[in-house]
Amino acid sequence: MIIRNIFLLYFLLLLIFNSSAQKKVSLKKQRKIVAAKQINELKNGVLFVRLKTKQKTIEAMKKSGKESLAKKTAYKLKNRNLIITKSFKNYFDFCPVYFFYSSDSKHVRNNNLDSIIFLNDDLSTNKSITITNPTIFIAEFGNIEPNQTITYQSTSHVPATEKRNTYNGGTNFSFKAVVIKDEMFNQLQDPFPYYQRESSGLKEEKHIKGALLALNARLHKFYKNQHKK
Repeated sequence: MIIRNIFLLYFLLLLIFNSSAQKKVSLKKQRKIVAAKQINELKNGVLFVRLKTKQKTIEAMKKSGKESLAKKTAYKLKNRNLIITKSFKNYFDFCPVYFFYSSDSKHVRNNNLDSIIFLNDDLSTNKSITITNPTIFIAEFGNIEPNQTITYQSTSHVPATEKRNTYNGGTNFSFKAVVIKDEMFNQLQDPFPYYQRESSGLKEEKHIKGALLALNARLHKFYKNQHKK
């Protein structure tokens, strides 16, 4: 009887282990499928680059009488945005790129593309830009977000009857990088090459250039690898 119970317990543990392993393999495979689809979507879609404005912060400085600090902050931000736009123009060619200010983020989320004020690489407005039914991804320089509630899904339209799966991650880290997100500003996930860390100890122009050169190369490589299969 004891031997039989031990055998049953061993058998149950084996089933649980196999089931757990199959789920991990399935999740890994699904993430690979999603990443492969997303890289194709990005290649054939567009990348909207979000530039920060810090409007609320600057207005708060002005209201508190810190005019000099407000001007300095605005100047530094404009200079950084110019470096970003020029660097994308010169060192990124994986897909078409369009620039917009963070104040227009709500229009991107709501797919009100006609309401977005697009920018040239010198930050002047360009009213001639029209985007028609694209697949949109977002890029921005900022901090990598902790993977607490990340949605692994394709940006393609999904029928209303089809459920999209969501998986939680547990990596708790944050550092400055250029990051790629979906049209709802959800950070993408491995194995998609969704970020490139900024170097430290270099002039701003150099580490932004370096990050974009590396990200562009990784995107091309990942896309090429998907089409080898």
